[in-house]
Amino acid sequence: MIMEIFSKTVIVLILWAVFMLINGWVLEVIWGWFMVPIFNLPAITIVEAMGLSLVVSFTFFFNNILDIMKAKASDVKKSNDSEFLDRVILDIVFIILYSVLTLGIGYLIHLMM
Repeated sequence: MIMEIFSKTVIVLILWAVFMLINGWVLEVIWGWFMVPIFNLPAITIVEAMGLSLVVSFTFFFNNILDIMKAKASDVKKSNDSEFLDRVILDIVFIILYSVLTLGIGYLIHLMM
């Protein structure tokens, strides 16, 4: 059971890293196509694109999470206080873990620059 969870976690992390590389490459290319000639900005590397993508996705994902939390809070408030408190604690833990994970990945990308 634990090995199955561990192997699935490793697979998800590997796929996520591959996604980050692909996303960075795509952003680097489209940045060169549009931002460089239109706004006369410098070209960016894949690593810089990965960092930029991380910042943008963190910002939008965090705002979406807050909206989802507000919607869930209104639903849970109708049930009982115990479920509401459990939901709020779970959401707070998720946001903290997501923020720490994003910060850690951002730090690793920063080291590659």
